Amino acid sequence: MSKSRVTFATCLLMLLVYILEVIQGGSLFGIPAETLMRMGASTGPQTIGQAQYARLLSCILVHASLLHLGLNLYVLIDFGPLAEASLGRRIFVFVFWFSGVIGALVSILYNPTQTSVGASAAILGILGAVIYKNWFDKEGAKFTRPQLIMLCIFLLYSLLLGFTADWIDNAAHLGGFFAGMLASAAFYGARGGRRPKAKRAMIGTFLLLLLIPLLISGDGSRVKGNPDVETFLMRQEADALIKKKDFKNALVILNSAQTISPNKCSAVLFDRAGVLEELDMHDVALTDISAWVGEHPKDAQALMRKSGILHNLNRNDEAIAVVTQALEMKPASWTDYFNGALQASAAQAMLYNNRAWFKLSAGRAKEALDDVNQSLELNKRLGTAFDTRGVAFYMLKNFDAAQRDFSRAIELNIAEIKNKKGATEDGAGYYHRACARFALGDKAGGQADMDRFKSLDYKPEPWEPKP
Repeated sequence: MSKSRVTFATCLLMLLVYILEVIQGGSLFGIPAETLMRMGASTGPQTIGQAQYARLLSCILVHASLLHLGLNLYVLIDFGPLAEASLGRRIFVFVFWFSGVIGALVSILYNPTQTSVGASAAILGILGAVIYKNWFDKEGAKFTRPQLIMLCIFLLYSLLLGFTADWIDNAAHLGGFFAGMLASAAFYGARGGRRPKAKRAMIGTFLLLLLIPLLISGDGSRVKGNPDVETFLMRQEADALIKKKDFKNALVILNSAQTISPNKCSAVLFDRAGVLEELDMHDVALTDISAWVGEHPKDAQALMRKSGILHNLNRNDEAIAVVTQALEMKPASWTDYFNGALQASAAQAMLYNNRAWFKLSAGRAKEALDDVNQSLELNKRLGTAFDTRGVAFYMLKNFDAAQRDFSRAIELNIAEIKNKKGATEDGAGYYHRACARFALGDKAGGQADMDRFKSLDYKPEPWEPKP
């Protein structure tokens, strides 16, 4: 291990950063975009547009999910020690960070609004450097030709995988890989010598570092005046207003964003549908989300939003059909299967819960109970599912079971918001438990819950139980 301490120190640093991401507002298996940006993810508007160049370094250590981190750690632990021995510690460190930075800059050049995170470009840079050096290094090579060919196959596989998974940034990968090859060429030339002379190393380092300001300049031209970037920033501005529940002003900004967006079926439609829904403009919201789903039929989150809008329009059979469509979607690749397993099917749990709710509103309590039980098998800490099951029990006249589920929903909701700044309790559990307590003859308990419900933000739907 002492001979590979740089590799293992890098792995440890990546792991520690991921722990910080979870602490800062992520789950163990996935980190939300807001937390990624706060932790140092790179994207054109911030990194280049606002000159936050430190993101070029920090984004290398930030990872979007446990799967993302795990894959990079696996490759680095398996391949890194031999690469470190082959390149030498100093060159290994330089190539790792240089390739990661170049990868992030190439990513912005290709797509200015792409969020870039992860050590993949840096690791592929090490791969590129090792392939180049060892191809020419006949005497001191640590890799055989067949091993080098296998590394090339791994690179090709990584790139092909990028065409089937949206979260893989091929531009960054290619940028990092060729940056590593270029660094190796600068240090070793065509001889593949084990140690470059000090003068060559110094000149090579200087020339390589000149690439960074050149790419920053090119990225600046790509970002400045780009309508996609302007739309991206306006969506961020609208998102900040949405979190403050200022939906009217958020709608104004999203309308402007949609006007300037070169893609008339952009993600602005998804955002705007949510805002329109909050403003009870359900028909217009349905038009927006339907257009987005038409272009992105496998977007489960969009299907969930569409089903909710249909439910609010009292088109529950259609809402149930849309949720069923989302539940029946198959993962696109093995990485999606693996990622779904790591996340304990959290999204599916919510889909089953929502379908149960729509069935309850249609008076199909027994069918709803089957769905919500499936939801709780997938996620036993989903408070809203306990609330939904409680309503199902209430409609089936099992008031004791209903009261227990409503109490559990309240307990989980309190635990969930405990560490969330500005979060308040959901009034649904109190309203529904009041109904159950009144049905059980507990007037004092029911009235206490009703008083608590009135102080919170919840509007029962017309079909729900009445106290």
